[in-house]
Amino acid sequence: MAGWGDWLGTGRVADKDKIYRGYEEASAWAKEQGITKLQEWRAITKDKNFPKDIPVVPHNTYKKQWTNWGDFLQTGYVHYKQRTRVSYEDAKAWARKMGVLRKEDWDMLSANGLMPPEIPTNVSKFYEEWKSWSDFLGNQIKGGASITEVIIGNEISQFLCVDDSIRSIRLKDGKSKRVDIAIPNIKLLIEYDGAHWHKSLVEKDTLDNQKLKEVGWTVLRVREKPLRAISDLDVLVSAKDSLFIKTSKVLNKLIELNFLKPTTKIKKYIESGSLSKESVGLQDQNWLSYLDAKNWAKQQGIKSESQWRKFKAGGVLPSNIPATPEEAYRTEWIGWGDFLGTGNIASRKELMPFPQAREYVRKLGIKDSRDWRVKIKEGIIPANIARNPQSAYGEWVSWLDWLGTENTAKRKRSWLPFSDAVEISKSLGLRSESDWRKAKKEGRIPNELPSAPEQLYKSEWKGWGYWLGTGNKKRGT
Repeated sequence: MAGWGDWLGTGRVADKDKIYRGYEEASAWAKEQGITKLQEWRAITKDKNFPKDIPVVPHNTYKKQWTNWGDFLQTGYVHYKQRTRVSYEDAKAWARKMGVLRKEDWDMLSANGLMPPEIPTNVSKFYEEWKSWSDFLGNQIKGGASITEVIIGNEISQFLCVDDSIRSIRLKDGKSKRVDIAIPNIKLLIEYDGAHWHKSLVEKDTLDNQKLKEVGWTVLRVREKPLRAISDLDVLVSAKDSLFIKTSKVLNKLIELNFLKPTTKIKKYIESGSLSKESVGLQDQNWLSYLDAKNWAKQQGIKSESQWRKFKAGGVLPSNIPATPEEAYRTEWIGWGDFLGTGNIASRKELMPFPQAREYVRKLGIKDSRDWRVKIKEGIIPANIARNPQSAYGEWVSWLDWLGTENTAKRKRSWLPFSDAVEISKSLGLRSESDWRKAKKEGRIPNELPSAPEQLYKSEWKGWGYWLGTGNKKRGT
């Protein structure tokens, strides 16, 4: 009998009796179709035009030649169970060569397909030698902390007694709560809330604040937008803000809350526009010169800041190229257009940092906002300084502060007495300092009230809670 197909008249031929193309020919056909995944192969085999002389299940038909799907489809892909893996030490060396600082950066490499096949993505489970991400990446980060909170802690430790050994606080119920930055002598905790991880944790974060307060700790949260503040102590930052800008905002908040005094040392730090050498050391090693870094960027064909950030996120920057060149090369920095060789005039994202821009502007002797617009038309203002600084810079205070004319203006102008100014301020219905700054930018603050009341009424100032009528008084009153 020729087969059941012949016997029954269906014409069907058993798989074992079919005559198929050779392995190489079938593999070449798959490549011609552009098939790169097993799912795509399974889909095309269901097509009525699928060649009858190519097996639907090739690994059964070509048992002698079969290695894996990556070989058959000619993609080079090797299933993770069949891959030859490098040693733990070699994996560590590769991660450090790539400049990976956080587990999040490692995951980004994997998600973007930038991980070599010989290195497992789940290193923490694959290697028996595994200790911790800190050990693996060699980034000196302790207790699961992120590079962001460690650097903010490093910077603040120049002005307050940060205790790195405190990684958790015992609560009243006996449980422990992990904390980011602890300053025990003033019983202050600083928590960094990333937008992704905390987007659904408002109730939990609020409850944590209450539990920590019960055991004597005050919590200041640094929250990434679009997260909102959950208390008057919170500081809002953008994920795109540099670590220096984030730290500066925290310091300003600490001064506002009277945890810090506005000393000359802090003022010089904020005006410096850069992190301390110790913190920069956590992010970089020995950078190439500014010119060599520019040449490298040009060779890669990077045309914009956003493309640069993708290189950074993908972990493909060489270890001697800084992830934030605008900070590493701040003394030579003009703008992304200059650095990438595109010649593009600075956009809002490519502006000179606020402290340097303000220092530059103050030296021009500009009298007021009207004079500012004149200087712009005359071409006196550099392209990498915002034409509308009040909307471009999150650190903006007032035109008087921007132009350095605050003291002169105060002497020339007769302001309302503090008590009268407070009554007007309370009637505006604002709830926080950030609301006040926003209202000032939008022109909703009466002209008889100063942009920076905490400076004008320094001797009588009792805090933003008193000024706005929210009931939160200045500490110690």
